Amino acid sequence: MSAYQNLIIESLLSKKKYMLTTRSLSLFSVSLLLAATQVSACFQSPTTKPDDTDGLPPVETKPANSKYQPAFKGQTRVAAVKTTTAFKAEKIATKIKSPWAVVPMPDGRLLITLKGGTMQIHQADGSLVKAITGFPAVDDKAQGGMLDVALDPAFISNHVIYWSFSEKNGSGNLTAVAKGTLNEAAGTIENTSVIFRATPALNSNLHFGSRLAIDKEGYLYVSAGERSILEGRAQAQLLRSEERRVGKECRSRWSPYH
Repeated sequence: MSAYQNLIIESLLSKKKYMLTTRSLSLFSVSLLLAATQVSACFQSPTTKPDDTDGLPPVETKPANSKYQPAFKGQTRVAAVKTTTAFKAEKIATKIKSPWAVVPMPDGRLLITLKGGTMQIHQADGSLVKAITGFPAVDDKAQGGMLDVALDPAFISNHVIYWSFSEKNGSGNLTAVAKGTLNEAAGTIENTSVIFRATPALNSNLHFGSRLAIDKEGYLYVSAGERSILEGRAQAQLLRSEERRVGKECRSRWSPYH
């Protein structure tokens, strides 16, 4: 496995306890380690066994805070899993202030989002290459800030990137997605435009999401959180809600669908 693949795996592992409930890092201004991980089970069958759950309590044990009924018994009381998968971590960089997402660039370097609203480019060995600024303002209170990032399928030629972030909107805030052109030499992002907002804006600093993924046809898929309040959770049940939609954006076109 390459260094950036290892780093991404470790980045996900290190966020696991946060992502179980929020899919966001709520580490505020704590400096985190970025590490490269060697996962021994990458090319073999999973080693987690069914009996690994025996005797382990559910992950969630608190009373429900809504009247929504589970689709089936035990849906919201999934048992914990004790995995036997071995992994090895190797530290390659330190003092990176609140990193949220890591994406490999075509040349093997790493593009990293920072919660405060900027990005950094690092070599695969962890050394800093360039800080990138000029992004739209983020609302970085609590779990908010700069979130995920994805490279355009034609990044090598057009240098376009997409990123999600928490954005102030009226008296509240929401998860937004923007696109822009990376000018690495100048250390800036140019030609920025917001292409999606998960409306309505709500008064919460939690559960913004968000993950971005581009499929083989070049469509960008966006996920958003339910904002950890009942008003937001109700949006997930509304077919026309932007919070519920899984959308796709191809180059400059945005076409939400269900």
